[in-house]
Amino acid sequence: MKFFLNVLATVVGLIVFFMVSFFLLIGVIGVLSADSEVSVKNNSVLHLNLNRQILEQAVDNPFADLGLFGGGVPSPLGLIELVQAIDNAATDDRIKGIYLESGMPSAGFASLAEIRRSLENFKAQGKFIVAYSEMYSEGGFYLASTADAIHLFPEGDLDIRGLGYEFVSIKNTLDKIGVAPEIFRVGDFKSAIEPFVNETMSPENREQTASFLQSIYDTMIAEMAESRGISAERMRQISDEYLARSPQEALDLGLIDGLSYHDQVQADLKERMEIDEDKDLNTISILSYMKVKPNLKFSTDKIAILIANGDIQSGRAPVGTIGSESLNRELRKLRKDKSVKAVVLRVNSPGGSALASDAIWREINLLREEKPVVASYGDVAASGGYYISMNTDHIVAEPTSITGSIGVFSLFFNAENLLREKLGVNSDYLGTGRYSNLFSVNKKLSAEERMVFQNGVERVYETFTSKAAEGRDMPKDDLLAVASGRVWSGVQAQDNGLVDELGGLKVALDKAAELAGLEAYRTVTYPAKVDFLQQILESLNQDIEVRIAKAKLGELYPIAESVKKLNNYQGVQARLPFELQIR
Repeated sequence: MKFFLNVLATVVGLIVFFMVSFFLLIGVIGVLSADSEVSVKNNSVLHLNLNRQILEQAVDNPFADLGLFGGGVPSPLGLIELVQAIDNAATDDRIKGIYLESGMPSAGFASLAEIRRSLENFKAQGKFIVAYSEMYSEGGFYLASTADAIHLFPEGDLDIRGLGYEFVSIKNTLDKIGVAPEIFRVGDFKSAIEPFVNETMSPENREQTASFLQSIYDTMIAEMAESRGISAERMRQISDEYLARSPQEALDLGLIDGLSYHDQVQADLKERMEIDEDKDLNTISILSYMKVKPNLKFSTDKIAILIANGDIQSGRAPVGTIGSESLNRELRKLRKDKSVKAVVLRVNSPGGSALASDAIWREINLLREEKPVVASYGDVAASGGYYISMNTDHIVAEPTSITGSIGVFSLFFNAENLLREKLGVNSDYLGTGRYSNLFSVNKKLSAEERMVFQNGVERVYETFTSKAAEGRDMPKDDLLAVASGRVWSGVQAQDNGLVDELGGLKVALDKAAELAGLEAYRTVTYPAKVDFLQQILESLNQDIEVRIAKAKLGELYPIAESVKKLNNYQGVQARLPFELQIR
């Protein structure tokens, strides 16, 4: 076995060496060509392919246009850069229209709303949008509905049938392996613990989930109906009864404008551009156009966009998560930077460690003493995500953002049955104090020990709600009425006083400028983008680890991965349910 591992390590080392050498060589070439300006021809069409993952901040990939890496999977797009590119195209006289492919975007509904708003702004400048796809998901059609003409492949599919949520429980998994969760929480709606103790959703969780799902879909229905010239009541009926089950039905219902093949869509574009059929369209991809620098007036005054994306953890955190130490370092830099006149905190987080959230909350307070701070919510800013932003000067959320969840919980797992009955491990205890063995997983907690955990959770909840009431300038009783761990949509959160305004990043930037008294400014985004080479090496290492784990565990691998996530639940938690995926 040792020999095998040594051989494996050697092979991995050689792979890494050659990969590093290759990337360094290509990187040098990329740097040498980076200064070459992207050429945009007159009378061009922007090809906007959104059939890919859309992140708050994508890795800066110099090879994205080349398709060298990723096995044919389109490179992810950064939401902020994407929206800025569409807004730039709206005022670029060389760009006459957009060819939109948005059949299957991988993004949350608040991110889609941000993109959709930019598409509408593009059309408002007197330019056209033509959409085409072989199939449209709910989110894909939400974007495509802004188009002047929506084309669907003649044998394609339009999947308009409402939003769904699937509750996944691992209670029986824990029962089978002999692990009993000890649950401590404050808030009847704090449902993050339910996958460990319930086989189905609790009435409270079912109530809140149905409520915010309906609120999000009401917003989408209204916007899609208006764009397509259909009444909201009819649009809801089409969705509720799944009436567009075939391409022809979608056409008859007025959801789309044509059943077309690719060449027919190209003919439509050429006709709009007044180009002969035998001539080629001038097109530019979104990846290329994102490199075009907009013509902006220079200003020494800056508004910083600070991205807080992912689970919240203490210390430094890997890419895609929020580490209190990492984020606070950025906050301190922005506080001391005199050229930064205001900060927009862009939050896209389901929460995490309550301790880490409070550390970030403190740095936000210190920053506010020096300059205005406005929060902008992405797909989700709930629990710890709400905690770190509830003391900002102004909160802006998308109508479809998921927020609130003001509540906390703590998990403790008793593995006594697993160790004793299944593995034959016995334990005996000694200690100098009454609670010396409090955190042992080999025994059931006593009533007194349970009280220690519960008191700790209640103390954090008191801190959370008190600071939330202070930050929102609300009476404590009013705040408690909308807390209790309940999740809200952006629309509901505004009604409840948890957010100030509905809108996207542009609204947040305008508010930050207003609070800072700025007429002109430029934006800078923090933290810096992840180095592409570093990301590739990390992905390579993770892929090797996953392959080894799958080989060892076989069919048990998915279960092991679910249980592995429990490592992130150490300490008191302010986070959303275990997995919240709307589809």
